[in-house]
Amino acid sequence: MLETLSLHNMDIFKRLYEESKLERSYDKDFFSIYNKENFLMKYIHRKFVKLLEHEGLFIGFIWYEPSTGKLVKVLSLYINKNYKNLIREKNVLKELDKNILYYEEYEDKRETLELL
Repeated sequence: MLETLSLHNMDIFKRLYEESKLERSYDKDFFSIYNKENFLMKYIHRKFVKLLEHEGLFIGFIWYEPSTGKLVKVLSLYINKNYKNLIREKNVLKELDKNILYYEEYEDKRETLELL
């Protein structure tokens, strides 16, 4: 089940987001954008983050760009490693089935600089 991000579940999202950062990630950084926005823009950004819920537990999230067509650009996707099998078995993203999801890698410039 997908639940839209709101002020009421923001703490859950922050926990999942911190979990996601422990893994190597090429996702776009949600909070670097969100924290700079005014109230209205924050509200709009939250509408495009869905928390993944399974049997009462929040197991991940998807952040995507709004789309008017069938193509949906995924900016960030995280599912706890203990539940990754649910993508196929339970189709936790079934609410987005009518769309074609695509993903681009975003490089963390700070990490790249450290490697140089």
